[in-house]
Amino acid sequence: MKRTQLINLHLILAAILLPAIAMFAITGGFYTWGVKGGYDKQTYKMPLAEPLKGDLGSLINYTQQELDKQNHAYPSGAAKLKSTDHSHVLQWAGRESDITLSSDKGSDLAKLEVARASVYRQFVQLHKAKGGAAFKLYAALMAVSLLVILISGVLMGLGMPKYRLTTYLGLSAGVLLLAAMFSLS
Repeated sequence: MKRTQLINLHLILAAILLPAIAMFAITGGFYTWGVKGGYDKQTYKMPLAEPLKGDLGSLINYTQQELDKQNHAYPSGAAKLKSTDHSHVLQWAGRESDITLSSDKGSDLAKLEVARASVYRQFVQLHKAKGGAAFKLYAALMAVSLLVILISGVLMGLGMPKYRLTTYLGLSAGVLLLAAMFSLS
């Protein structure tokens, strides 16, 4: 690939991906310090005609019916079931909301917690892969493109005698810094 083509690829990918890369960098950086965004939570206690079944499918169906009654969208992420000897807990997270349905085994009462995410928390949720399939594909393509940007930048540095030593020193420092941070963590 010619240098002008490499520069154009580097420039175009960097410009297109800057907003998403900035979102991932900001949410990831703040998340490491405990800044995760907030929720507006509502809890509903619902009487049951019969105890809830302990399988994921029936708990999702029950939750969907209750969310439909509240005119609330389903979360965009995947649902998971946590059962113990005494209870069933369905956790279903997405970009806009987290849903928790819980009931003690054999109980005639269920508790549904609907946690609506703040705008910042929605970005954190996307960072944590709690979005839909389209965003997950976008994030995967962005990750590959970010590697292309970084590799193309290094290749440009290595291809220019004026920047070759700086590029080698930067790569060496990067490897040593990663190894040091790995061993200190």
